[in-house]
Amino acid sequence: MGVKKIVSAWILVILNISNVYADSPDCEALLTLADIESACSKANLEYKKSPFENGKKDMFCVREFRLSFANRLGFNLARYSEKNQADSYEKNAMISDKNKAVAEKLAVADGGFAFHTSDKVTGERSVVRLRKGNSFVEIKYQHSKREKPFCDMNGLKTLAEKVSQKL
Repeated sequence: MGVKKIVSAWILVILNISNVYADSPDCEALLTLADIESACSKANLEYKKSPFENGKKDMFCVREFRLSFANRLGFNLARYSEKNQADSYEKNAMISDKNKAVAEKLAVADGGFAFHTSDKVTGERSVVRLRKGNSFVEIKYQHSKREKPFCDMNGLKTLAEKVSQKL
């Protein structure tokens, strides 16, 4: 009797997990070098999958496209199986109070924000975040003030629109 219950529970968990990620997007197809070249500029970018990418929740897709260490574009996709988890993530991570004042609301997917920050340590940083269903996308571009940028805020907004259409 005890073994039957354990086996039944195990099968239920496997089915539950496969349903959560059954419609999982291909991280490589969501944002491509060709997308970046058409929205930003043609650059000899190095493409890298982060070791933190695990196909789960807030580390679903974690990719980086870089010209140099100080001149790079990052792409993160977070996916949640339940609406309350997604709502909590949106409340805590979509946009901080500090950036709300300078953020531009975007009419993309189920809503989004774009903002720009600058400081002496990290240089220039442009960020676009959006939500579509229980998925969140962050595309951020960072470059030092000494380097020529290969993307701007308009390019990031274009990339956000392309990614939202693929989700």
